[in-house]
Amino acid sequence: MLQPHIRCSKEHAARFAILPGDPGRVDRVAEFLENPKLIAFNREHKSVSGTYKGVRVMITSTGTGGPSTGIAVEELHRIGVEYMIRIGSCGACPSASYWTRRSNSSQ
Repeated sequence: MLQPHIRCSKEHAARFAILPGDPGRVDRVAEFLENPKLIAFNREHKSVSGTYKGVRVMITSTGTGGPSTGIAVEELHRIGVEYMIRIGSCGACPSASYWTRRSNSSQ
């Protein structure tokens, strides 16, 4: 069954999925795959499949925040993806010096 948000189905699924947040990063990660193929691009969810060192993988962007990530993870699970690896950064984290000052001020 075609999933409503990621627009993928069981025929597209791989055992492993790599999950960047930004759809633009999907193309950057896909450069490491052999024979990358675009599966779907709907809103913030872009999916590509290919092989990495002989292992079939998917790359699906999750968008920003928990709700869109939850949607992607649920729908990937429904099509048969077993392992999901989130990659990227936490853009909202301030510098380490912020945390040091903050923890010292609470004492």
